[in-house]
Parts: sequence; C-alpha cells; structure tokens
Amino acid sequence: MLNNLSDNQKRTLALAAMALLALACLCGTLAFTVDMVPANNVLSFGSVKVRVCEYTLNVQGEEIPFDPNEHGDYPDTKAGGSDISRIVRVENVGAQPEYVRARLRMTSVAPDGSSADASDNVAFHVNAGEGSPWIDGGDGWYYYRGLTGRGGVLDPDAMTESLMDSLRFVGDYHDAARGGSFRLDIDVQAVQAKNQQTSDTALDVLDVVGWPEAN
Repeated sequence: MLNNLSDNQKRTLALAAMALLALACLCGTLAFTVDMVPANNVLSFGSVKVRVCEYTLNVQGEEIPFDPNEHGDYPDTKAGGSDISRIVRVENVGAQPEYVRARLRMTSVAPDGSSADASDNVAFHVNAGEGSPWIDGGDGWYYYRGLTGRGGVLDPDAMTESLMDSLRFVGDYHDAARGGSFRLDIDVQAVQAKNQQTSDTALDVLDVVGWPEAN
C-alpha cells in the first residue's frame, strides 16, 4: 500500500509518526511533576510551586518574618547553646494539590567564603514525633503528612504546620564556624498529587513515587 503513495504523502506520514512518538514521550515525562526549591524562593515546574516561609519570635513573643543578619544567618558571635527561634513552614503557591518534603542542613561559612557542613553542630527542634504533622522518613528528609487524614496532600494556597520552631548549637560550634558564620539551608521538593491516586483513598506521603534523586 505504501508503494502506491507519492513521496510527499510518505513524508507526511513519517512526520505524523514522529509527532505521535514525541507526544507519547512527553506524556510519560509529565506523569509526575517534581521540583526542588531552595529556601526563600518560589520555583515552578509545570504547575508545582512551593515557597519556604521562615519566621522568628521577637522579644514580645510575636511571630515576625525571619531576616538573616547581613553577615550570615548566625555569626559566630551570636551562636549560643540556648534555643534560638526559627520557624519553618512550606506553602503551596501553585494551582494543583501536591505532596512536599523538606531537608534541614547547617553550613558554616568562613571569612574567605569557603563552606563546610556543620549539621553535627546543631540540634533542630522539629515537629516530627508521633501524632505530629511531619514525619522523619529516615532518609534525611521530613515528609509532610498533615493532621487531616489526607496523607499529606497540600492544597493550593495552603501552608503546612511548622516543620521546625527552634534550633540550638551544640558541641564545638565555635571551631566549626572557623571565625565566620552559620547558614541554615532548607531544601524542599514537591510532587504533584495528580496521578498519584489509584482510588478514592488518600495516598500516604511515604507511599508517593516520583521524588527526584537529591545530592
């Protein structure tokens, strides 16, 4: 049958086949929409958008936006062994429900700009115990499960409960600072909830697939 077609018709069929193949690949790629977001930024990939919201308590005990010191989050001179207020939440600023997870890391930054991991010199006070809205996944990430029995689905314009409310420097943190300062790094990943459900039952966040590999 193909032998009876003109060269133009054959080229048209070939282009159509290539277009269908490209569409199939695209649909496979978009099955799960994923992104990683650094703190204090809103990044988007498709319809997934998240914002890390950081607050602290002032001397009156009122919650205010966290404003890092110009020399770093915590200059060596301000790091201490007592609890320091630092409240971390995640907001869905996209158009689709999503699942989120977050990772906390402390980094020391020397005066010459070099950095090193200092997570062993800080204790994060996280809300990830039994009955808490966050759960420790045992893989370095905290997963948002929520308190509404929906497995952690975060609706558009909704904000999670606090992941962390304070931190404390421990051990030889002055040596770890190397005369510089400490910076809290917050990594967040989000996965679109669409296509995760196979029934009317809400999927638990620990059963979600599609999380990207992370360094």
